Amino acid sequence: MKQHNGLTLIELLFTVAIVGVLLTVAIPSFSSIVKENKQISAINHVISLSRLARTEAVKRGLPVDLCRSINTTSCSNSGSLLNVIIDNNNDGDYSDTSDILLKSISMSDEYHGVTFYFQNIDNDKISYDAVGTSNTSGSIEVCLNDMTAKDSAKVVYFNRGGQLRSNISAAERAGVKCT
Repeated sequence: MKQHNGLTLIELLFTVAIVGVLLTVAIPSFSSIVKENKQISAINHVISLSRLARTEAVKRGLPVDLCRSINTTSCSNSGSLLNVIIDNNNDGDYSDTSDILLKSISMSDEYHGVTFYFQNIDNDKISYDAVGTSNTSGSIEVCLNDMTAKDSAKVVYFNRGGQLRSNISAAERAGVKCT
């Protein structure tokens, strides 16, 4: 009997065809997993920053703000920065020498393709006071820029007691705007 070392051309072509079909199916699924993981990571950063702001407010006995901005010295209704700032004189202007920037994260650098929308939040900031309560209730929606359905949006809800919730029910999903 003759001993075969290697593959025939037909076996090789069949193997390449199977690998091609598997890659065609797997690559789109993998890219959606990567996008969803980026979105979940962004939500975790929002929760982490909010907890930092609340903890620092209680620890220092001073108001601490979490806000979106285009720079580290103001809050605005747009921008890719999320800032945690102590506003010592409570004037809303964070450029004073007494004000302290605790943390700033550029969402456009870290989370390219993800956009944050502050919904129903007064003055585009969440302020925590010395007992850990918030000045507002509302939500931060984390949406993918190329998102075709709001069903994939992730949301962090804030209440006036300073509590956070990131689960989203079917009824709440209907209210997601991503705008």
